[in-house]
Amino acid sequence: MTILREVSLNIPDAPTQTNRATWNMKDKQFKIIYIAPLKALASEIVDKFSAALHYLGIKVRELTGDM
Repeated sequence: MTILREVSLNIPDAPTQTNRATWNMKDKQFKIIYIAPLKALASEIVDKFSAALHYLGIKVRELTGDM
């Protein structure tokens, strides 16, 4: 829920049928950090977040200490 709240704070306007460009977040500069205890869990979360947030133009990346 915290991630969705932060994303909603960075969306300038509510989308409409004629104004879908407002959902493009490529120009926004913000980061959200999700900490997972296991690399496998982090990988799974990255896959889920990437699929869910792709249409907003949000990139999801994974950073682990064992790479």
